[in-house]
Amino acid sequence: MTVAWLTTMLTVLITVVGWIFASLFFVKRMADLEVANLHIATKHTPSTLLFPEEATILEQANGKILLIHVDGPMSFGSAKNMVRRWESVKGYNTFTSVVLDLSKVPAIDRTASLAVGDMLNIVQMHHQHMFFMAMESHGTKALDGLGVLGQIRPDHRFASRLDALQKASMVDQESSKDLSGISSPNRNLRATPLTGLIF
Repeated sequence: MTVAWLTTMLTVLITVVGWIFASLFFVKRMADLEVANLHIATKHTPSTLLFPEEATILEQANGKILLIHVDGPMSFGSAKNMVRRWESVKGYNTFTSVVLDLSKVPAIDRTASLAVGDMLNIVQMHHQHMFFMAMESHGTKALDGLGVLGQIRPDHRFASRLDALQKASMVDQESSKDLSGISSPNRNLRATPLTGLIF
């Protein structure tokens, strides 16, 4: 009886451990896929898949415009990786403009939304300019509900990446104007500090 009970418990334990490892593998696989869909560039590369007009704008900007493009779901894992990769770009705090393209993001969770809020805080801290491509409606609602979307001026939100890049290319010519694209910080927004992210 005791042997049978121990055998049953061991079988259950092995099954549970197997499920745990399978779940962890799935989460890692999804995170890897999300990271693969994250593109950060200051010039045209094969992975960015830019239209000719967009590539021309980046080339003419001579590294003054940073394009961040996410193509797929966005979770906390991919969001923290986005912030980390952005900060790893040489001279990340010297760009004139940051173009954040989330138009291909079908879903974003709460922690990822807060990470986007952290990005806006960094842009504001370095007196850079943020130009934003809207995502699908339910994703936009998530950003709006946390006060993140409210930090971006309406005239700095675009449905077209080309329009956003064209506006960003005007920044140097109109540097004396307030084109930061970021409104006064929303006091209701409680974005997670960058120091709280685990990289």
